[in-house]
Amino acid sequence: MSDEDTTTKELIVRWIERAQVDYSDLYARLYIAYNAWFRKVTHTSFDREAISRLTKRFIIWDDYLQGRVLQTLKPLHKEIAEFTQAHTHKVVSLHRWSGIVKDESDWQGLIRYWYRVRCDLFHGSSDDQEVSKQRVRLAYASLNIFMLEITKRMDDCFTSADLRRLNELNVLLAVPSGSTIEQQTTRQMLHQKYIRSHDIWSVDLVRA
Repeated sequence: MSDEDTTTKELIVRWIERAQVDYSDLYARLYIAYNAWFRKVTHTSFDREAISRLTKRFIIWDDYLQGRVLQTLKPLHKEIAEFTQAHTHKVVSLHRWSGIVKDESDWQGLIRYWYRVRCDLFHGSSDDQEVSKQRVRLAYASLNIFMLEITKRMDDCFTSADLRRLNELNVLLAVPSGSTIEQQTTRQMLHQKYIRSHDIWSVDLVRA
């Protein structure tokens, strides 16, 4: 192999390495968002207690099992179950969890899996590097689907900013000559959003 070929090969390898997705970094960022969310909805800052409470918030998961929401999660959930059965996760103690996600209906196991991967990421793991990478990739992909559903539902909630805007429009529309069709449409939209809205911290407890 010539010097030029060697240089070209090294360039290719270097850029391929740079192009690989760092799921560890992505999962850490995603988990920060998830952590902030579940601490708020479970009313505790203790992770073990929060995880325990999350496994009792079943409504969004019942809809998932019935095929109404989170359908892109199912193949990943199945892959995670197969992966944990092939590569048993070394679990110190998480409410006596075995470290195995039983199947694609084991959503409580999935919640514990997300937490266990977070612990490995933050505190280190003795597992094989490739196994760890695969574990983090699956955790990121699955948790991302769940959190996108949660934030979508949160976006549909009526906020204090919506209330301020609705009050402004009510004042404007009280003077017929000062209103526009666009303002009337916006007011109607906000009014409907108010009627349909749920508490922003209970969106996972709302039926799809």
